[in-house]
Amino acid sequence: MNKKSHLKNRENIIFFAYQGQLKEESDNNVDSIRKAIEEYNKYQGHYLAKSWEEYRTTTAISKDVLNAIDQCEVLVADLTYFNHNVLFEMGYAIAKDKKILILLNKQNKLENNLGTSEKVYSSFALRDIRYSHFTNYKHIQEALQKNLFEGDLLNRLINVKNIAPKSNDIFYVLSKETNQASLDLTSMIQAFKDEKKLKLISDDSTEVKFQTLKWYLQNLLQAKVVIVHFIGDKTENSFMVNAQNSLFAGLACGRGCDVLLAAPAKYKAPLDYNDILIQYTSSEELGVDAIDWLGDKFQHVVVEKKAERIEPEHEVSLMKLGIGCAIAEGEEQELLSYFVYTGSYQAALNYDKTILIGRKGSGKTAIYIKLLNELSSDYKNYVVKLRPESEELLEDAHLAQLYIPSRQSFFSAVWKLVILSKLANTINERLKIKVEGVEYSDAEKEIINFVEREKGIIQLNFFGIVRMISIKVRSSGKIDNPDIMETLFEEYLSPLAKSLEKYFSSIKEKYYRVIILADNLDKTWDTKNDLSVQREMIFSLFEIENKIKNELIHEPASKIEIKQIVFLREDIFDHIRKNAIEPDKLTAMCHFINWEDYPALLRDLIENRFAYILSLRDKIEIEQKAWKEFFDFKEKEHPYELILEIITKRPRDLIYFVAKLFESAINNEHEKVNKIDLKYAIINYTEFLNNNLIAETRAEFPEIADILAKLQEYHGQKIEYGQFTKILSEFKYDQPRQQVLIETLFDKGYMLGYDDKTEQPFSEIKTLHKKLKEKNFFVFPNKVYLIAHAKYYLIKNKSFSPF
Repeated sequence: MNKKSHLKNRENIIFFAYQGQLKEESDNNVDSIRKAIEEYNKYQGHYLAKSWEEYRTTTAISKDVLNAIDQCEVLVADLTYFNHNVLFEMGYAIAKDKKILILLNKQNKLENNLGTSEKVYSSFALRDIRYSHFTNYKHIQEALQKNLFEGDLLNRLINVKNIAPKSNDIFYVLSKETNQASLDLTSMIQAFKDEKKLKLISDDSTEVKFQTLKWYLQNLLQAKVVIVHFIGDKTENSFMVNAQNSLFAGLACGRGCDVLLAAPAKYKAPLDYNDILIQYTSSEELGVDAIDWLGDKFQHVVVEKKAERIEPEHEVSLMKLGIGCAIAEGEEQELLSYFVYTGSYQAALNYDKTILIGRKGSGKTAIYIKLLNELSSDYKNYVVKLRPESEELLEDAHLAQLYIPSRQSFFSAVWKLVILSKLANTINERLKIKVEGVEYSDAEKEIINFVEREKGIIQLNFFGIVRMISIKVRSSGKIDNPDIMETLFEEYLSPLAKSLEKYFSSIKEKYYRVIILADNLDKTWDTKNDLSVQREMIFSLFEIENKIKNELIHEPASKIEIKQIVFLREDIFDHIRKNAIEPDKLTAMCHFINWEDYPALLRDLIENRFAYILSLRDKIEIEQKAWKEFFDFKEKEHPYELILEIITKRPRDLIYFVAKLFESAINNEHEKVNKIDLKYAIINYTEFLNNNLIAETRAEFPEIADILAKLQEYHGQKIEYGQFTKILSEFKYDQPRQQVLIETLFDKGYMLGYDDKTEQPFSEIKTLHKKLKEKNFFVFPNKVYLIAHAKYYLIKNKSFSPF
């Protein structure tokens, strides 16, 4: 038998994936790998080492390479350059449950000042998988001879047997660049999901800034289709963002998902996934291509009444308790089954104009979902949903600055167009289910025709309409002509208002309500743009009800009520109130969603969730078959009381923390949640809190993320007050601004003071001011200390702490 046939007959293949050699450039990595393959095959009788380069002359290289990975036992991947092809193949191999060997020439310096390969790998998604350092072929041979392969990686990263394959419809990895294409695509996917009644999970960073690799793996494995939006090559940090996206794409393909990748043209697409990538030159092109693709994948989905839920068996697993989403949008239907009624919810039902205020994660969106369900059940209610699913940019909204003297009236006109067009859509949705054989009236036909003709407008929210107007004005070449606005609104607003007036005059009911539900307005809150414009946008919404009523009713016998419910984050409401002419008016309308004083309601929420998942009937069963059966912290305290000592009292915090407890228990194959799982949940939760703080304060302090990063070295430790102010000075913060930030950090629970005499922390900002005065007064003052990451410090010093 000759050498070549001997090699071909070996069944166990080691496949090498690495970045190819660039033309006219030497590459030590390529030379080392080629030599290692050659030498290895000379003396090995069990394995055959093969290179991707064996397929570079084929006509279908990507297909052939993936087939080769399918057939191999081990994938050896050189991640030195974080090559996107290699990462795609790496993800594919992990999903196919192949053994893995990662090679890294760790001192290699990457382009764009990213640092050494070792440094970049230390913060990359795969950092928990060990690698073998190499600088020549002997190092590679040594790793192969020692069988330094990582096996069963997928199960080590996430317990696959507890994953329900294809239990979600769409997993959407958003672009990390909030440009118009990204925002429009997000809105279109959301609209498609709503129309088809699909389950969509996305990594929306406005909700949770950072997700773990385990989270991505879980959702990739549970998805039927996966959409990954890459960012443009010229965008900052695009190389590493798209490197991670390439890994996710490979994982999804390896698990057999339908995968669509999208990237702005011209994107240098790796060969491996060129056939599943669309490149677009405009936002519209992207939207059309993506929705066509989704339509093809879900063409057989028929929207029908949801079947009765099948009760689960009495014996349940930890996995069922761990399933769920900390964000209300992720489980809208399930949420209705364990919703907890609060005073804020009742206020929204009872009052004509309500502003519901709460911190991020306080349950605003849950109340929105419940109100939408409750109010839509009354046929006399016409519910208008103002809920931008993604940020709308101000970059093209020049009209907002153009008509400064009449900006308020312009904003009111925009809101009228937004609300009336969505009202028309609400009516159109009702008309779709009209009894067969009954003809549409002329008034109904006008509404149907408007919705069909103006689909684009109906999908837009406030700044989307402003942007549309801005583009139309610029294309006319008459930007300085104020009559443009009037002419433009005559095309839409007047005919629409007349059609709606005609419709309401024709219906039998003489009493009806138009209910405006406005949520997610914080997603348009962008510190990079003029906050006064965004502030006035919200102000003008508060004053819109009479203008809407005047457009809809001209019949004395008819009675119409306009009800408004607006949801705002607490920090945004504070900013608006500070700048309001009549702040007392706003205060009178607002109701705070506050769980701090009602821990029993918070317990009801998690226990209702347990009862729904496990089909438990009462409090006794919840105690026996949830708390006692699945929790064992080895403490005298009840598990809920212990959890309550750790978290900030908000629904999202509680659900997130409990989910992390179960995630750890599942992955560690624990029968019950224990102290090891508690430690895991605490570490993840403190990161979660930091990300929430960034989201809540960046409107006022755009540098907050960088400031917190600087404080990372003082994680849960004392820092001298003077040292902290020096850090703030690096960000050009003068003394008054330093004081405002420190007060904010105290108020948000991120920071504590520390009394050096009593050796006790304190949370009152007044106490800090007192200590600072004492410091200035005494000749030999005591030092004043602060504690960053206060929550971690307090947990660490609890009697039950796992640290």
